[in-house]
Amino acid sequence: MTIPAVAFVGRSGSGKTTLIEALVPVLMARGLRVAVVKHAPGHGVETDVRGTDTYRFWEAGAAHVTLVTRDRIAHVHRHNDGPPPLDAALDGVNGVDVVILEGFKGSRTPKIEVIRAARDSKPIEGLEGRIACVSDVPKLGLACPRFEFDDLEGVAGFIVERVLAPQSADAPQSADAPQSADAPRSADAPRSADAPRSADAPQSADAPQSADAPQSAGAPKPTAEWTDAGTDHG
Repeated sequence: MTIPAVAFVGRSGSGKTTLIEALVPVLMARGLRVAVVKHAPGHGVETDVRGTDTYRFWEAGAAHVTLVTRDRIAHVHRHNDGPPPLDAALDGVNGVDVVILEGFKGSRTPKIEVIRAARDSKPIEGLEGRIACVSDVPKLGLACPRFEFDDLEGVAGFIVERVLAPQSADAPQSADAPQSADAPRSADAPRSADAPRSADAPQSADAPQSADAPQSAGAPKPTAEWTDAGTDHG
């Protein structure tokens, strides 16, 4: 199942990083495991410390460098075919309940726009997928919920209800999952030949009964792509 994701987008200097930094522990307090993926479309971004062994491996041309320590695993993967798509970044994310993106405004991911009056009081024009905004501008003229910067519980609750809950409801149920005894059984659902038959259930006159299979009177009833075309702001 695809991990639910939401992108925080906005102009550079609007406070996206600070907001996400404060939001992560609030989501974790709700029992959620959180991943964060940041978009840094500029060239020459350093992802390692100059002079370290892993830096030297990378400079030598390794396509992939992994650092394993006592409490973490860090991967750096080389991508030479233009800007890497969001799917490529998310392929390496696992074992979490929600992914918080910073940037990726050109993706189809649901977005929460961060708007700070001191930076620019106007929303990003033509932004698609905006489901909410976090702003200190009281009247933005947007048809979506607005949260103050200090309303972290409100933002976290919105993410749970709007991003996580719908995906959980759409998740297919495993065939191995037991069905509640209270759940009504569809009249159209075929009955398995292996399922025990209740002694109270009428037997069809056309159905031959095996002479070798004694029927127990107490037998239980069966239980029922993205490509980032533009430069991201931050």
